[in-house]
Amino acid sequence: MTDEPLVLALDDARATLERAGGKGASLARLAAAGLPVPPGFHVTTAAYRRFVAAHGLRERIVEIGSAASPDRPETCETAAGKIAALFAEQPVPEEVAQAIGAAYSELGGDRAAAVRSSRPPRTCRRCPSPVSRRPTSTSTATPPSWTR
Repeated sequence: MTDEPLVLALDDARATLERAGGKGASLARLAAAGLPVPPGFHVTTAAYRRFVAAHGLRERIVEIGSAASPDRPETCETAAGKIAALFAEQPVPEEVAQAIGAAYSELGGDRAAAVRSSRPPRTCRRCPSPVSRRPTSTSTATPPSWTR
């Protein structure tokens, strides 16, 4: 694996489109321009790639995605649901969970946090905890205790 960071502060200049996605890169640019950006962190694309590699999901994701047709939106929704289910069935790799826990602790821990995801939430669930370490998508959540 590479030495790419698994998490980055919201205002970190390394939070590029390739590392933090469009929303993340925009937040980093806002901070660089001197605009107020709240404390927080990005879970990077390197963390995503680690998750996919740790569970051998790449081929399955490609296979499922190949069945989707842009001309039939319902097939895209079906594929997205199947891929989301693949992710929900897997534990978060230890090094990724530790990086997220450390970043959360730096924010002060034990306080409410907003969680943004590229995927719209179906329901509001708790953030992944060290016990389950399963990825979730939430709009807002009460953060877990990351202590062991």
